Amino acid sequence: MSISSPQEFEGIKKVSDAVAITLREMTSFARPGLSTYELDMYGKSLLESFGAASAPFKTYGFPGYTCISV
Repeated sequence: MSISSPQEFEGIKKVSDAVAITLREMTSFARPGLSTYELDMYGKSLLESFGAASAPFKTYGFPGYTCISV
């Protein structure tokens, strides 16, 4: 991806922050017995709280929102 304007740079920074916070919160939320579906739905809600959409789900039709692998 090429960044060609200060506005795009600011947008990338916002997206990066949203992803970093989502990953950190999902890591804290994970615990034994929690299903990957529950964790995925938690990640979805976090992304939505930032006004973000899941690229794997929206762009590629991936069946989850966060591409969790056990």
